[in-house]
Amino acid sequence: MGKLGCYHLSDAELAEFLADGYIVRGIFSTADDCFVNCPPSSSSSSSPSVSQSASPVSMSVKSSISLLSICGCNNVPTTLFVTLAPSAINPCNCLAGAASIAIVWNPSLMQWEGSGPFGSCGFTINITFACTASESKTFTINWTIPGCQTGIGIQPDVVFSCEPFQWGPDTVTLGSSDTCCNGSTGFFDITVTS
Repeated sequence: MGKLGCYHLSDAELAEFLADGYIVRGIFSTADDCFVNCPPSSSSSSSPSVSQSASPVSMSVKSSISLLSICGCNNVPTTLFVTLAPSAINPCNCLAGAASIAIVWNPSLMQWEGSGPFGSCGFTINITFACTASESKTFTINWTIPGCQTGIGIQPDVVFSCEPFQWGPDTVTLGSSDTCCNGSTGFFDITVTS
């Protein structure tokens, strides 16, 4: 059973909590909000005590994550959505009208992960998305498209907005030997949003 508690944590301390099996239940701007929404367990003396003046993060063991504080951004959802679209230059037209792909936070790898159809191009795209430089709020998206892509796509960029979360759109191109866009290469835009 998890025990609730309110904690003031840096990004590094949060990563240690996640590695120890703690899961973020919510992020609150004041200690009072945290204690009202997630009162600490009074049945255990092993839970750390925090003064009412701290700016805590409410933590719970083995509960569901809802929001993260990561890469200089607060209140980042654990489920984000990747939108793929044809770019204005040499567009990958089979991405027109493509549905967004949900990517879900994997706390053990400290990244979002997901896969879905590469538009109507006939392939599946596998995606990971992670913070790669907290000081500059840089996230990097990696993707593979088995069956038509010869390498791994990598695109780092600074987050456009923290609340609501938005990264991109960034225009990327498939390699010259990749044939994912109806048998040819092409450019497409990637956007990650909450």
